[in-house]
Amino acid sequence: MPDPNTITGDDSRNSTLPVYGYILRQLDISDQPPLFLTGWGQEFDVAGMPANYEADEPQAFIPARITHGPLRRESTFDKTTFEINALTQDMTGLSRYALTGAMPRIQVDIIKINPGRAIAGEAAEWGEDTILVQTGLMTAFSFQGFAIKIECVPEPLLSGHEIPRWRFSRTCNRALYGVGCGVNPADFQLATNITAMQPSQRILSLSDVHPDETGDFFRQGVMLHQPTGMRLSIFRSWVDTGVAKVELHQWNPDFALADVVILRAGCRHTLDDCTAKFANGANFGGFSEVPNKNPTMHGI
Repeated sequence: MPDPNTITGDDSRNSTLPVYGYILRQLDISDQPPLFLTGWGQEFDVAGMPANYEADEPQAFIPARITHGPLRRESTFDKTTFEINALTQDMTGLSRYALTGAMPRIQVDIIKINPGRAIAGEAAEWGEDTILVQTGLMTAFSFQGFAIKIECVPEPLLSGHEIPRWRFSRTCNRALYGVGCGVNPADFQLATNITAMQPSQRILSLSDVHPDETGDFFRQGVMLHQPTGMRLSIFRSWVDTGVAKVELHQWNPDFALADVVILRAGCRHTLDDCTAKFANGANFGGFSEVPNKNPTMHGI
């Protein structure tokens, strides 16, 4: 009789070893693929995932230095949150999600996975080997060097959140180019070539300038590096004596002169950007007249 304490190829029993998977996806954005990450030391596959995750079959979860904390409740404000903590120096995708997404339209799901099949070299089965531990929408994030902290609120509790800024914010909560936004990305992107690089400053010089570019046209936007398919978030952009330049949040060591890149304009989710930059004021999803100071604290 086989030893029941030995993991075999057919063993899918529960294990005391905690293995977690993290799924981040921008809701209503079809061209932003989800991230599938794990804090475990090796890659593993999950088969049979629901269609709404847009996962491969099976879906690989990529190792990264990422962890999560327990649900945290603050009785004073009736606030319930959980946190995701990670290092982003080898995870450009996570920082892109945090920087270019429209909160709270970024959903974070945490699943616990039975590692028995993974250790045996098999794909875990969704529902049989997985448990959904927590799910929520990102409401805040902060950077400290290469570290990122993401705060999430379980979706059912958003209506009871401390301050429902996700509903009555001065800024727009729509995802740029997503459902409800109405902006056509083809009108606000630029296909160009790299003409010069400053790796230490994460700056690229480009061969063309977008016809509408004035000032920080591509700030908080996204750049696609065609040769590798890598997406990087744009910190700022400007035109220097007729040469378009962008400063990136991350650097791709595979950049080379003459490489084709596609820049897509970013949005600060303000009424000014929506009207002056995108001529899209009719679809603005914020509340621009909401005061940004509390009259009970600062007077009227």
